[in-house]
Amino acid sequence: MMPNLEEWFEGNEVCYEELSIKNCPNLKMTPHSFPSLKSLKLEDVGGTGVVSITSSLASLTSLSITRCEDLEFLPEGLLTNNDQLIIFNVEMCPKLQAFQEEGLMVSNSSSLRELQIEMCDALKSIPDVRGLTSLQKLEIRNCEELEMIPKGFWSSLVALESLNIYRCERLKGTIKLSPSLKHLRQVGIEKCPNLEGFDICSGIFPCWHTLEIDNCDGISSIDLRSFASLRELNITECSGLHALRGLPFLTALEELVLGPFSEDLNCFPPLISEDDGDDDAVDFNNLLPSLRELQIMGWPALQFLPHHLQYLTTLKSLIIEDFTNLTELPEWIGNLASLEQLKIWRSENLTHLPSTEQIQGLIFLRKLDISSCPNFQSIKQPVLPWCHTSLQELRIWKCDGVTSIDLRSFVSLRELNISLCSGLQALQGLPFLTALEELVLGPFSKDLDFFSLLLGGNYDDDNGDEVASNTPLLPSLRELDIIGWPALRALPHHLQHLTMLKSLSISYFTNLKELPEWIGNLASLENLEIKWCANLTYLPSKEQMQRLTFLKHLWIEDCSRLEGRCRRDGPEWPKISHIPYLHIY
Repeated sequence: MMPNLEEWFEGNEVCYEELSIKNCPNLKMTPHSFPSLKSLKLEDVGGTGVVSITSSLASLTSLSITRCEDLEFLPEGLLTNNDQLIIFNVEMCPKLQAFQEEGLMVSNSSSLRELQIEMCDALKSIPDVRGLTSLQKLEIRNCEELEMIPKGFWSSLVALESLNIYRCERLKGTIKLSPSLKHLRQVGIEKCPNLEGFDICSGIFPCWHTLEIDNCDGISSIDLRSFASLRELNITECSGLHALRGLPFLTALEELVLGPFSEDLNCFPPLISEDDGDDDAVDFNNLLPSLRELQIMGWPALQFLPHHLQYLTTLKSLIIEDFTNLTELPEWIGNLASLEQLKIWRSENLTHLPSTEQIQGLIFLRKLDISSCPNFQSIKQPVLPWCHTSLQELRIWKCDGVTSIDLRSFVSLRELNISLCSGLQALQGLPFLTALEELVLGPFSKDLDFFSLLLGGNYDDDNGDEVASNTPLLPSLRELDIIGWPALRALPHHLQHLTMLKSLSISYFTNLKELPEWIGNLASLENLEIKWCANLTYLPSKEQMQRLTFLKHLWIEDCSRLEGRCRRDGPEWPKISHIPYLHIY
């Protein structure tokens, strides 16, 4: 780092193989001969310095130019002289207008494999790369003034495997890829709102497995018929998109993310379009036969899910997002016989799940997640009998319309998260969850001033029998995160019976003043977190804290009264000084 350095002199020949020059903005003159130089990194070097050091290089394999703010053009012949150059990155050069005043002549740069151009704000057109027959990776990112891609740009990139164009907001026209790109594996086009189209000449692309198009509002239709080898497809946040064609041709597709699209549409673009043939020509029983994961995102005008989803019988994961006017799941959801994971997020008007008869076919469902659905009302015991023995994870989050939940039949649950449900007043059946390992609870209705009802009490099982009072409470539970609210002044006393618990997190009990003595009963506890309990002042007695012989970590965060008392000179220090790892913030 020599910000005032203007001239650098050495002998006739400098035999470096690697050279990095940083923070020399005034550098103007450098040695002229680096016959062995393979790798060169220039960062915050003046434009004249870049020209001086690179003008006669001929042995480079890797070149990086970063934050050279005065650089307007690359030195003439830089790329043509270095016929062994493999990697070339140019980043954060805000005045770079073009790679050369006469255009980039790269006919001799056939060795280049990676080219990255990033945050070059003045660059209006990307260089003519004809001749880069070995280029495998091309990335163009955050070039705000980039407007065009030269005609014939793609035809000579016969070795290209990865293409990414990101946040080029003025880029116009259509990206039309050449059929010569036989080795193409991955393409990502993101945040190019003025791009008008993405197309590909007819051809076969046997290696192409990933395509992502995101935030490209100018694209109105996409034809996928030439993408038969795709395994992952993401088309998201394209507000101008009206039509998708060719989805039935993607027989190798495993992961699919779609939406939201044009808000003018009152239904989702059909997965099968007129161009794909009439219904008689499509084998619905073999629609997207390899698809395993689908994430579909809606917009306010939609009231229904695309009905063709019912034929995706190999689907294992379905995520439904932002269908704000969807009031219920369709009856055909039960046709998805292989489904293991179902997530429903931000469907504000969803009130309930389909009846048992309608979705009794989901016998393999392992994970159910209903989040940010404020009008969702409840999961009652008879609603999900088909998955009582298969369901292992249940999450109900930010569903204020839920007033009660009965868990008595969910005996296979291993993870349960019921949180931020401000209307919840009754939770039944927790003692029946003998396989439960991880539990997150709270906060619930602000009208409740007790929490024990949620964890304690005897409940009738399916045969009318009660759980015996001496039955261990949640014997498999290892992790508990319990979140309070202002009306609560004590922890649920039933927690003291969770003797196998290894991790306990207590947060937002803002009116809790002291931890109970029975904390010492949690003999297996290894981690204890206490967070955002503003009035908490006292820990249990020294004797009870020392009973926690396995406790290794204690976190105390944003507990203003307790923090100072737990410092080395504080009255609580003797209670915790034996704990190996203390984290007090």
